[in-house]
Amino acid sequence: MSAVALVPPLAEAAAGASPTMGLGTTVSRVRGAAEALEAVALEGVGKAALLDRVDTKFLLPVQLLPVVLARAAAEYRVLEIGGARLRAYRSRYFDSPDLACYRAHHSGRLPRYKVRVRSYLETAQHFVEVKLKTSRGRSLKSRVPLVPDGADPMSLLAARPLLGLADALPPLALRPVLVVDYTRITLVSRRAAERVTLDFLVELSTDTRSRSCGGIAIAELKQERLAKSPFPRLLRELGQRETRVSKYCLGVASLIERAPRNRFQPLLRNIDRMIANHAQPGAC
Repeated sequence: MSAVALVPPLAEAAAGASPTMGLGTTVSRVRGAAEALEAVALEGVGKAALLDRVDTKFLLPVQLLPVVLARAAAEYRVLEIGGARLRAYRSRYFDSPDLACYRAHHSGRLPRYKVRVRSYLETAQHFVEVKLKTSRGRSLKSRVPLVPDGADPMSLLAARPLLGLADALPPLALRPVLVVDYTRITLVSRRAAERVTLDFLVELSTDTRSRSCGGIAIAELKQERLAKSPFPRLLRELGQRETRVSKYCLGVASLIERAPRNRFQPLLRNIDRMIANHAQPGAC
């Protein structure tokens, strides 16, 4: 057994913290752990942009993030843009009135789409994005800038179809369904064309309902092709396993009553457990 495996992961995460440590303290520790990593600028990412890739996702308690970052330092650098390593994102998702995109995810059908406006809040940049999961399980992403800010994103997609979306779903028939706000840390491999995104402080909202998910983090490994990577091994040593999780599906299943959710019930229960176990009652 390795020396790493001898340390209980949540005990390691809680080292030096009080039993009532709140979410704010957790975020401060995450920020400190990110600041301790070697930085890489956006210009140095190169092939790791990965708009055609294979994704592997993990759901983990947010209090594990400082440990994950510390253990990742030998294999990854942290993306820094404008001096910031933690960056605020907003994704506004669009779907048909009958939630065709969501239902395709719920049924596991391929190919399937996600349509969103991605906003980088610090820089006020906005992009209309289409993400396609192909029948071979690859993730393709294409996007165009949303200029001016007040332009209708679905009219833009109708004029500039991306990834064959118009053949599957007429863009002008899509409506805003969900907003997801979150903070992201991006790790870039020192050795391979791969990135890891760590999303936390997740906030879900529709026009009428909202849910705060500060107690969870979603990690996503993005690779050119499925290959051995140190990141899944790192998480296995911390007792974490691959999980099929989508912020969009989590939001719709949690907040839209008419949406089917049977397929996602185990995921929702797991998230509820993480929320209940978080140090600050009601944190998420």
